[in-house]
Amino acid sequence: MKADFKKTVLIGVVGGAFAGMMMGIFEMLVGLLQGMSFFAPLDVIGHIANQGVSLMHNSGTLIAEGLVIHMILSMMLGAAFAIIVTQLKAFRSNASLSVLFTTVAALAVGVLNEFVIWSAIDKSATSMLHPATFLLGHVLFGAFVGIAIVKSSINEDRLVSA
Repeated sequence: MKADFKKTVLIGVVGGAFAGMMMGIFEMLVGLLQGMSFFAPLDVIGHIANQGVSLMHNSGTLIAEGLVIHMILSMMLGAAFAIIVTQLKAFRSNASLSVLFTTVAALAVGVLNEFVIWSAIDKSATSMLHPATFLLGHVLFGAFVGIAIVKSSINEDRLVSA
């Protein structure tokens, strides 16, 4: 594996982890304001892997599983976005376009998750999350990971205009 590719993947993984934490904090705070527990979003994510446990009871098992699932997916998505942004010529010279791409792509992932994948995997968990909060969280994720990728200076010759 080339050193540049490894660096790109690492930046995407770290950016994805950071963006995933920011998204999670946002969703946990909104959930708290809506009368749910602070850890309700992690509880719901963990329910995907462990549907035998009752939802919304602050199950330590579901919260831990939700945290692991969310962070792994965030890091994988961050790495994928970093690879795409660094490989496509249009993004290498335009930081704003890079951030716009990651934001729109993350929103598309959110729509796909909310209305297709999650509904097929765990219908009861889908009904617990407000779609607007879920989708806005994905927009924030995309913006944060895009900024992390742009600010990392993956390519020395990049024009950073964001």
